[in-house]
Amino acid sequence: NQLGMVVRGLSGEGSDASGSIFQISNQTTLGESEEDIIKRLQSVLQSIIEHELNARQKLLEADARKLHDKIGRAYGILQNSHVVNSAEAMNLLSLLRLGIDLQVFPEETRPVIDRLFIEAQPGHIQYALKHDLEAGERDCSRATRLREEFAKFPTPTFTANGKN
Repeated sequence: NQLGMVVRGLSGEGSDASGSIFQISNQTTLGESEEDIIKRLQSVLQSIIEHELNARQKLLEADARKLHDKIGRAYGILQNSHVVNSAEAMNLLSLLRLGIDLQVFPEETRPVIDRLFIEAQPGHIQYALKHDLEAGERDCSRATRLREEFAKFPTPTFTANGKN
């Protein structure tokens, strides 16, 4: 906020950051050029990236095994669940994306995870099935779709000491 930027959850003000996805927007634009706004945004984003990388490193150093356990559990849930709501799907997929960054899964699986982030949304499920669904039906359909995808997904690769 000190730099005139606001960070919110995925769906805007007051929303949670499902899947660790955030929305960053500028607060002030009056009298500021588009180029200046972009430069300021790039500076803020670079700072956020550095903080995230530092936080990941601290997590790995503190307890890599625990972090790998979270990633492995997310993989297991996505591979075996029969009911998954959209917030849970986003959070589990986010852990697998972290697993890709930590080389637990191959880099070529990133587009699959990115696609599933979108396809797991309620509107996309209904669109794919070509009719409206109650929340419970969507959660079951989402879980079925995720199980199908993760039946083909590579297994995680962890080393014995908890570090990759």
